[in-house]
Amino acid sequence: MTHDEPDNDEEEQLVKLLKLGHVKRWAIVDMTKEQTVADHSFRVVAIAMFLVQCLEVRCLGYEIMRRAFFHDLEESETGDMPSTNKPLTPVPIDKAALIVKIADIVEAIIYAQRYAVRPDKILEFLEEKLGLNMHNLAVTLKLDIDDIKTPVHRVINLGNNYD
Repeated sequence: MTHDEPDNDEEEQLVKLLKLGHVKRWAIVDMTKEQTVADHSFRVVAIAMFLVQCLEVRCLGYEIMRRAFFHDLEESETGDMPSTNKPLTPVPIDKAALIVKIADIVEAIIYAQRYAVRPDKILEFLEEKLGLNMHNLAVTLKLDIDDIKTPVHRVINLGNNYD
């Protein structure tokens, strides 16, 4: 069996996506259950699409889904990039990027609440990032912050109550 090299950008992207199923997340946080970047990415897409419906930004649905699906693609080459290595203060970005970022953080909060051995510090860090991004999204969408917080906290509650 030979290992063919990708012929074009689409094939290279597919190879990277397939690799994500082998890239472990949470490199610097002890978890009781292992998670891959592919699992995380799928959950981010699901959360982002829920937020699309709740925030009534359906016109951005495809773009948000696409960005959520590919948001950690480069980790197929670099390995997991811990949140602590990423900037705390978000740079000004568009609506779709903010919704994906919030979905990304919410997924991490849900996973850490369920599986982190010592969740306190990582949850404090993630909740601070979430608050900044929810504020930026409220300003961008010209909504009250509670219009953002309500569906986000609904997702977190749903994420902690399934089995």
